[in-house]
Amino acid sequence: MSLQEKIQQLKPVIKSSEVLRGLGYVINRVEEFNKKDFPFKITEIGIGGSSIRVVNPRDIDILIKAYGVKSKWKEWNEFKKILYSNWYNLGKLISDLSKSEKRVTIDKLI
Repeated sequence: MSLQEKIQQLKPVIKSSEVLRGLGYVINRVEEFNKKDFPFKITEIGIGGSSIRVVNPRDIDILIKAYGVKSKWKEWNEFKKILYSNWYNLGKLISDLSKSEKRVTIDKLI
């Protein structure tokens, strides 16, 4: 089942077409996240609050359920140590990149 078909199934429950579009965006981002090498995997996405009940909600309440990938924890903790010890250099790199790039992403930093 395609993403569009999944979103269409939610139409009877979610009143706002803007929320449906936003949920599609969140699902795409979760799929991208799960493809990367993080010590977490997202297994479920939930939505709640007024974003379900009204056509023009003020905000969208998104919940996720994730689990830790134990085999990645050691490497992740080593990465965090290196990251924190180079915090100033990283900030300078982001600042320098932001002068020439429209948007600085983690992929551009790497």
